[in-house]
Amino acid sequence: MNFIGSSSKLASNAIDLFAHVEDWSVALKELESKLLCGENWDYKYSNVKHSAMRGELFILKQYLNYTFYCAKSQDLIGISSANDFAVFNTGLVDNIYEAIYFCFVPSDAGAKKRWKYAGFCTYGTGQMGKLLNSKMTEPPGKVQYFSSIHDMLFDTTKKLNWDKEHILIENIDRLPISFIEDQCDSNDLDHVGDYIDKIKRERIRRIISTTFMSI
Repeated sequence: MNFIGSSSKLASNAIDLFAHVEDWSVALKELESKLLCGENWDYKYSNVKHSAMRGELFILKQYLNYTFYCAKSQDLIGISSANDFAVFNTGLVDNIYEAIYFCFVPSDAGAKKRWKYAGFCTYGTGQMGKLLNSKMTEPPGKVQYFSSIHDMLFDTTKKLNWDKEHILIENIDRLPISFIEDQCDSNDLDHVGDYIDKIKRERIRRIISTTFMSI
């Protein structure tokens, strides 16, 4: 949040404040189908405190909101010269590493919000991508979360307090499998071996699913 803004409430609802998204579930599934595979965008554990955070690509939705909030603060929301199309660069890519854009069109007359969700696209590809191409010769760039390399340096004077159980057990599937195996000794692997097998199966399932969807 230090690099995005001071209001977590505004950031976490940034897109809904800007535009009407009739069905976030449909929108997120459309985006997921276009994404480079391999990333987990859900809290899938039953011990997550808030049920609203489980499933429905919650992490992906929050990523989009925070990225949009940051893009707005950096004047990276593209609006066509005719004011009939708006777009921002999600910072995400598809399987051939083309940038994915979040597109909006004007809302219907009488609507409370000026814009409504139109879809996701890569520039010049498909109906939405061609529409983007016709509206903007230069789509907006990605947000910059850091202004200096010094922002990336770890401050060794700070006391490190971290929840080992939360990071290493509850959310172990966020870490690369090779990293987990390299860092664990035989005793550790006895504790997390089942988790690793589960992660491998889930990632294979996602790759197969994405492959069939793209055929």
